Amino acid sequence: MTIETLQYVYTAYKCGSYKEAAFALSVTYSVVAKQVSRAEEELGVRIFERASKSKEMKLTPAGENLMGEIGTILESYRRIQNSIQAFGHGGQKKLYISYGYYMTCEEEIEIMLRFTHQYPHITLSQKRGSSGERRKQMALHSIDGMFTAFMGENWHTELEYEFPDAEYDRILVSNVCQMHFLMSGGNPLVRYPALSRAQRKEILKQTFLIMNMADGEVRKVPPFLAEYLGIGSDQMKVRFIDSSNLPLLPDILASGSYLLPLARRCTRPPEQVTAVPVTDWTTQVRLYFISRKLDTSQALKAFRKCVQEYAGQNRTQVTVQTAVQPWRSGWRCGN
Repeated sequence: MTIETLQYVYTAYKCGSYKEAAFALSVTYSVVAKQVSRAEEELGVRIFERASKSKEMKLTPAGENLMGEIGTILESYRRIQNSIQAFGHGGQKKLYISYGYYMTCEEEIEIMLRFTHQYPHITLSQKRGSSGERRKQMALHSIDGMFTAFMGENWHTELEYEFPDAEYDRILVSNVCQMHFLMSGGNPLVRYPALSRAQRKEILKQTFLIMNMADGEVRKVPPFLAEYLGIGSDQMKVRFIDSSNLPLLPDILASGSYLLPLARRCTRPPEQVTAVPVTDWTTQVRLYFISRKLDTSQALKAFRKCVQEYAGQNRTQVTVQTAVQPWRSGWRCGN
């Protein structure tokens, strides 16, 4: 039985379904199912009582006894890999970095470009997901690190709850992020170099695109948006976009009177989409890079170094003039 097969079994157990495991491992549902079946055939026992695309699986008594051993084997294998890399011999020179469902913004793009330039021998792969999905991926070791933003008054409590300092390495990338509204280049609001409450009536004529939810989560308007506009969320025109529609987002934005609120700097929107900054936004946004303290791989150490270098060079406020310049070289969401 291979390490790969054990990883599929353990991920299915941690995620509770083949569907979630497939997402965490970036494979199809059938691949996970086949690997689990292969493990059960080789072991001669059933590991799961029930498995389906949507319902949570339950371990058999044999599976309960096996799972602790499988977890120990996988952890030992990771330590071996890290030791090999530390001596500069062989080892897997790959790094998996994740960010949210929103479009990648200036900070992530700049850091990843610097990293690939400085360390061309390390393959950098990008994964996207909701906050909950990415936390699960981190726990499963299917990603090495993630960018995540915190905003509002309770940001520090949320940071400590989700990523306690004792377990995670937390690097503050930026605390000078600025809210933007992304819109079609033909939207009448693009005539303003920046937006504020002075344009409130015109802003409320638009339909807001909200896409900060994953499958199964309650659809709701972010409180900070309704508070800024001074209205209840039920008074706003909203279209919710789930993760399955993410590839269509640039086309949706470019073809209608939509606004996508983005609580980050976005100087490189897709073609036909413009990012207009909001000048009187008072909610501070803090972007962090999160990784596990116990993960000592050379590839991750190198990426952390790039993050720290970037953070040290970007402590000053970005000017509105710089932030509003659209980028028109064909960059697409997810590149």
